[in-house]
Amino acid sequence: MPIRLLILVLAISFSCSENKDSINKSINNAEIKPFFEGESTFENEISKIEHDTQLTEVTSLDYIDSEGKSWIVKAMVDNEMNVRKLTLPRTFTNGDNSILSFYYLGARKFASIEEYSRVRNEIYSKTLTKSFYDDSVQVFFSKKAYQTEDLESEGNFKKTKSIAHSDALALAIINQEGDFQTKFQGFIENLGKTYLIVGTDKYSSTLAFSEYSGLLKQLKANEKKYIGQKLKVQFTTSTEANGFTFQVLTDLSLAK
Repeated sequence: MPIRLLILVLAISFSCSENKDSINKSINNAEIKPFFEGESTFENEISKIEHDTQLTEVTSLDYIDSEGKSWIVKAMVDNEMNVRKLTLPRTFTNGDNSILSFYYLGARKFASIEEYSRVRNEIYSKTLTKSFYDDSVQVFFSKKAYQTEDLESEGNFKKTKSIAHSDALALAIINQEGDFQTKFQGFIENLGKTYLIVGTDKYSSTLAFSEYSGLLKQLKANEKKYIGQKLKVQFTTSTEANGFTFQVLTDLSLAK
């Protein structure tokens, strides 16, 4: 589908459900020359997702890698559990930080936004990069804004080279796939709590539980036999009075 046709389809889909914030944003940006035809349509859809109070936040398991870094993804889903937005925060070895967000129309990624911050010689800087994707999930336009008093002001953006961001890692984390599968890795006790360890050789996650019963008892009695067995886990998070937050196992079964 050509870009012009994609933009037309988006425009038809969004025009009937534009909320007040989207309309006001279009009015506020009326004097700003768009970078490409239909840009406001894409921006309005991002705004609609950001302000949709009917969406529910879902959090992935918090995985830890061999260096002790945390890998976690947050998703905004609709009533039918369709993902509308994925957010992946990352901290790099040089201290830089990135918050990468992906936006979806149906199953297709149509935009990504990266907020990147860094400190060099005690000087803090931040950039905001927006990329837009066609129906074949190829970037057709990117724009970037640098640190200002109002980083997200449309007037601060300038056209930049096409910058594509893959959502494969975020999807693997939220869907517990690939290196983020929830395979049985054993048990561990720490600070008076007992945890089930799931994951792979690269990434693992721990879930607290109160007693060995049911499948947990079976796994404990045959740890070596079940190492590497894929499990289906359900969990919630709990925060103690001292601020310590941990994952709590709520349901467990063997994956087929």
